[in-house]
Amino acid sequence: MNDQSFELFSKEYDANQKFDYFVCSVAGALFAYIGQTYAPHILNSWFYLITPIALLFLTLCFGCGFLVIHEQNYLTKLNTDLLRAHEECARLAQLLEKPDAHFMTHLGEQHDRNSIKAQWSGKIVEFKGIRKKAFKNLARAKKLATARNCLLTIGFALILLSKVLQPYYAAP
Repeated sequence: MNDQSFELFSKEYDANQKFDYFVCSVAGALFAYIGQTYAPHILNSWFYLITPIALLFLTLCFGCGFLVIHEQNYLTKLNTDLLRAHEECARLAQLLEKPDAHFMTHLGEQHDRNSIKAQWSGKIVEFKGIRKKAFKNLARAKKLATARNCLLTIGFALILLSKVLQPYYAAP
């Protein structure tokens, strides 16, 4: 990865992380704002259901946001493992290109071509396993992010609806 692509990746990663924290903060702030003035009512009218449902949606939004952050941290760890496995595969492939019959590893141990091939094959399997796991978790993180955004939007709309309708349906 060249310097420009790494810089762009770093900026995108930072922006995504800040957005995730921002959404969790908004959900928490809306929950606190509504929670401070919320007075429970007997749920005998549809109007009195709006605020508890909004609070439920905001709670679920915060939970999804927390899980998105957790998934992103796990994906960063998987990315590190993937990069390490890729670099090890490349190092072993370079060793296999040498015409020598015996090879010195980075630990100073001597290996023959077959043992290096076996290590390389093992690293390829490890690389593919990590990659598969990363794509699975990436799909899960995307679904959680979509759910988080939808839940926040619905929660906000329900709060707005309850505040607009409150003067019309509240008991005098």
